[in-house]
Amino acid sequence: MQVYLDGQLVDGADEAQCLSGLRTELRTQRRVPQRLLVDGQDLSTEALAALDGCGAQRVELETLALGDAAVNGYAEAARFLPKVAQTLERSSDRLSLGQVSESMDDFARVCQGVSWFFDLVGALDKLLGEGHGGGWEKDAVELKTLLLETEEAIRQQDWVLVSDQLRYEWSPRLQAWCARLPQAEAQAAALLLAKS
Repeated sequence: MQVYLDGQLVDGADEAQCLSGLRTELRTQRRVPQRLLVDGQDLSTEALAALDGCGAQRVELETLALGDAAVNGYAEAARFLPKVAQTLERSSDRLSLGQVSESMDDFARVCQGVSWFFDLVGALDKLLGEGHGGGWEKDAVELKTLLLETEEAIRQQDWVLVSDQLRYEWSPRLQAWCARLPQAEAQAAALLLAKS
């Protein structure tokens, strides 16, 4: 088996040593997997953990430095989250106009966007280590509670309550998260600079 990390051959006498060397390089160089090719086939980077004994001829892994991955992740979140906030405002406006179906379609997109956001910032928090990321766990817990309350209001078709929740509870949270992103990105960059 030939194992490549960012185009460089990883030394090893056999498959197990090559894969062990690859994992060691990832940890010591603080690199984040971005793309995994096994015999030319694109696989999820999560498949890296299960490569032992796979019988592949060639494994190629492309990575980013931890700092680049964190900065890129926060930059992506900063581009994306304001769009989610705009969709939320549109959902609230449509609900006020009695366009319930259109509003709920928008709200479903907001929920998907917020889920993506928390998956991303949660992963960044893990990458950076406890206490060094943006500290989004508390926000995720609060959001879960709010989501349950909003789901209950939707189930009861209490559109006035849903509209109030969107405008006065959801919107301020989204705006606060948008405002926190530059600080989280700067904090991550400073931490990584200090570690280098």
